[in-house]
Amino acid sequence: LQSKFNSAWLSTEPYTKESMDDKLDSLDMQEVERGQDIAYSGKTLDFERFEKSKEVLREVIKLAGKRKSKVLLLIPPALFGEWRGHNKTLELARTFTKEFKHVSYYNAAKTVLDPSLYYDNHHLNTNGIVFFTKEKLKPVVEEILK
Repeated sequence: LQSKFNSAWLSTEPYTKESMDDKLDSLDMQEVERGQDIAYSGKTLDFERFEKSKEVLREVIKLAGKRKSKVLLLIPPALFGEWRGHNKTLELARTFTKEFKHVSYYNAAKTVLDPSLYYDNHHLNTNGIVFFTKEKLKPVVEEILK
């Protein structure tokens, strides 16, 4: 158990670079596999954490509905497209949109496939963020807010 209520944390200030300009020239599938192995603690998926998080998310969605808020579930872009377990995540998003009228989802996994817009295989650089936000995400949000 950790707490952020201490003097070191309370005196911390935000830091960001002016711009993340690193960019890739190609997709490295070997690095993608290695990264997903690290993210998922191996080759196979354990859905125990997914099931717990699903119920927490359901409660957050219910609270948002009580507050008359709209919810957008977003699967972010990745140079390689889909993470392991993508279809199960997408299925959950679809379930929530059927269950709750104030929920929408946007599967952006394959919307940005230009390596120069990433600084690694799944993190957009600054140009990538600007492109994704303006060209892909903004129209979706505007449609939801109509």
